[in-house]
Amino acid sequence: MRQAFLILCLGAVLGCDSSPIQPAPFDTEFTLAPGQSASLDEGAVRLKFVEVVRDNRCPINAICVTAGEGVARIEVSRGLDKHETHEIAAQTTKTFATLEVTVNFVNLQPYPVITDAIPQADYRATFKVTR
Repeated sequence: MRQAFLILCLGAVLGCDSSPIQPAPFDTEFTLAPGQSASLDEGAVRLKFVEVVRDNRCPINAICVTAGEGVARIEVSRGLDKHETHEIAAQTTKTFATLEVTVNFVNLQPYPVITDAIPQADYRATFKVTR
């Protein structure tokens, strides 16, 4: 019990991220919930879906002039160096390059409905990372 408490305290002091991390291969789509991370190349590259910053996509049951966009904040880090972590506001169906990898923001779900706000925890973002 005492050892577990010390480990928790050490994690808090060092700023360890306790969010779930799932393995993900390069060149394959994977989906994350807010707060989740994917580890690529055995941890050499990590992508974390932090949150949806803006979602002004045209709702399913509405008529809109434009389709709108979903914007997510993600963190991409390479290795253990925290100074290589970047926060990037990515738009849905957009690709950007950072830290020697290319990240494609493939999809954001669920799709909005005119009468319902989407809680942050319900979002799922799909990404594809290539070298």
